[in-house]
Amino acid sequence: MKKKESWFQLSFFLFNVMTNLRNTLPLLIFILVFTVACGTAPADNGQSQATENSPQEDSDAEAEAGTEENSLILDPSATADSYPAPSNDNDLPYPPPSPQIDDEAYPVATIIPKDESKRFTITSTIMVGDTTVAGTGPANIGITVVNLGDISVPLGVGRTDSDGNFSINVTPIEKGMVVALMVGAGVSEDDFRDAAGVTDIPFIGLVLTQTIVNE
Repeated sequence: MKKKESWFQLSFFLFNVMTNLRNTLPLLIFILVFTVACGTAPADNGQSQATENSPQEDSDAEAEAGTEENSLILDPSATADSYPAPSNDNDLPYPPPSPQIDDEAYPVATIIPKDESKRFTITSTIMVGDTTVAGTGPANIGITVVNLGDISVPLGVGRTDSDGNFSINVTPIEKGMVVALMVGAGVSEDDFRDAAGVTDIPFIGLVLTQTIVNE
């Protein structure tokens, strides 16, 4: 009878142990996993921190290496082949600038002498309202009397006589006109470009002589 009770008690104890073990097994597994995780976390953090700090350490190392290299370059005594320090002592003066010699100099202006025998003059005093212009010039040359303000309409035309005198009838002279002589029909301007007293006016032509109008 006692054996049966002992066996029953042992069976009941083992049943309770197995029941408790089944209830506490998940808790034991959780504790084991949590313990393992807590044990490996510091190692990972240390490794990651070391990994993160490694670029900074590399940068500091490169900076120190660059400083040492610059110090070697800036120090003239660091290398035997370094450039010498600049010196202001120079016994040789600067050479004088060489003169510039041009093979072809500017051409000298050619002065064309004026031919006095071809000079034209207006001898009469031109007044407002005058209808005649008189003067002198080379013999037997056709001439045109114009107003330089408007040469499109001649004031009069004529020619010098055998003695070189002329008197040409013109339209009444008005105030503000500039009376001038130009070569007439059949006469080339080129024949009188060397004449004394002539003026070559752009957009007008070769003016033999000119005078103002008196009031």
